[in-house]
Amino acid sequence: ALRYDNVREFVKHLDELIDAGEDPAVAEADIETPAVRVLTIHKAKGLEFPVVYLVNLVQEKFPLRRRRDPLELPVALMKDAVPTGDFHLQEERRLFYVGMTRARQELYLTSASDYGGSRQRKTSLFVLEGLDLPRDASRPFRVRPVEEIEHHAPAAEIEDAALQPLAPDAELNLSHKQIDDYQTCPLKYFNVHVRRIPIRRHHAVAYGAVMHKVVEYYLRRRVVGNYTPLDDLLAVYDRAWAGEDVIHDRPGSHEPAEGFLTREHEEARKAAGREALRRFWNHEEAEGTKPTWVEKEFGFALGPDRVRGRYDRVDEDLLGAVIVDYKTTEINRQKDADRRVSESLQLKMYALAWQEMTGSLPQRLELRFIDSNVVGRHTPTTHDLEKAIDAVKAAAAGIRARRFDATPSWGACRSCAYNQICPFTATRD
Repeated sequence: ALRYDNVREFVKHLDELIDAGEDPAVAEADIETPAVRVLTIHKAKGLEFPVVYLVNLVQEKFPLRRRRDPLELPVALMKDAVPTGDFHLQEERRLFYVGMTRARQELYLTSASDYGGSRQRKTSLFVLEGLDLPRDASRPFRVRPVEEIEHHAPAAEIEDAALQPLAPDAELNLSHKQIDDYQTCPLKYFNVHVRRIPIRRHHAVAYGAVMHKVVEYYLRRRVVGNYTPLDDLLAVYDRAWAGEDVIHDRPGSHEPAEGFLTREHEEARKAAGREALRRFWNHEEAEGTKPTWVEKEFGFALGPDRVRGRYDRVDEDLLGAVIVDYKTTEINRQKDADRRVSESLQLKMYALAWQEMTGSLPQRLELRFIDSNVVGRHTPTTHDLEKAIDAVKAAAAGIRARRFDATPSWGACRSCAYNQICPFTATRD
């Protein structure tokens, strides 16, 4: 525990877990433990604290945007009197009152105008009501110009610490994405995972994220035996495109699909996604295979290195396991799909993880290309596992030694998000 006895080290530790695909659970803490407790307002009912912070107090976060009940009870069948006014807003207001009254001594209400994305957020009307202020009274706190400059200044001390070599036996948490980035170009790894240089979201990434969430929604329902009509799936697609977290049913909690070249480009891409989901739905309904696992986490150790990730889908039967990963890359020919799956380091690592967890190789690895409905298949071998082990060890050794030199090539640099700012890019003469 002493390794994470300050905020910077603890946040770095959590970032490593999240980057590796893990959502670390938090054990129930004793109410008397001297620590900051992070609770939902529902969980905080009946409790009191000397100091309370209520955060994210902006419109569409608190109160949340109202969503219609998919199966509303007819008014004629209700035994209790139907409340007048906006019932949803009243419930959210009561919840806000519960949050405010948890504080015994000090209460802090916080909001911001910028939560990422292009939209400016408005302060929650509950804050203004609670402080008895007019609705036009909300004014953002303005920092001095020098404070703004200092806020955006590079964290030289942190970056210097990040460049110090690690001990050979130091614990290192890695995901397949980190390993792939390091193999592609160590400088890219440094920019993405150490410097965390923000990049403009590419439309292909936005499109892929939406499609993966909709596919996950369908498969999660299928695992528990729920049928999803096509029209319902396409409605979920529209919600995900608008930025809704369709897995956890939270409106406005994700950024909407963005990065498209023009409005027409976005509409064409969205229409293509709808057609791809129709083909996906028809294929799944016709095939009838029920997934065993969806978004299943895995983790295994190679010496001091720990590799973590998630399987999109695993199907198990008497012959073994089929590990499936979904892609939105444009692959239309079967031979190209088969080549991609046989060369995929990601799937080799997935096979290695399965071997480590179960003691046996998976029966088959598959890349399913959603847009074309083409499926690449590969039977894993011990040679594949050896390649995955070599990749993990090579990346871990380079990261420990803090070797972040650029290794430019036309193929890697062409698709790199930093090729416009990287002085070593091979895309410029």
